[in-house]
Amino acid sequence: MRRLSVFWCALSWASLAGAGHGLINSFAGIEWLPAPGLTPHHVFYGAERWWDQRSVAAARDPALRMRLAVSLARERLAEALAMVRANEQAALAVALADWQAMLAVALSAELGEDARVELANAVLEQRYIAATEYQDLPRAARAPLLSSLQAVSASYAAWATTLARPRREALFFREEEARWSVEMAQAADEQGL
Repeated sequence: MRRLSVFWCALSWASLAGAGHGLINSFAGIEWLPAPGLTPHHVFYGAERWWDQRSVAAARDPALRMRLAVSLARERLAEALAMVRANEQAALAVALADWQAMLAVALSAELGEDARVELANAVLEQRYIAATEYQDLPRAARAPLLSSLQAVSASYAAWATTLARPRREALFFREEEARWSVEMAQAADEQGL
């Protein structure tokens, strides 16, 4: 009987470890960001931005529009991280605004429940990636990224309330891991790390 109790305790501990926070990560195996493309301080960035916005607007299928906006948001986030590393504050502000704009387009799409879950996962992954990269970025240049992360977190939180309850509950560990990652980024700033 004692062995059975020990077994159940170990099994219960293992299920708690799945919540992330250093043991097992709910974002294990996600695709990281692509290499940054044209960044906002590049002469052709405006043309690329115009083309991307036009492509998203031209997508008639809401799920296709959402996927295109999510893909472009990933690119913009990669560009924003590159601008933090280069300490290009004006270009960073543009890249972050474009990242948030693309995510807003994706979140505004009229989608079926499966596509909405796909979108929720994509937004959570981008939040997690940005927060994870945060502490490796130059401290003097990264504050705008945290502000954008907090804005994206608030937008997602409002949008996620519209998910069906069972779908939302299935996202619990990812939501908590993304939230915790953003909180750790904020704590790093507060502690001067």
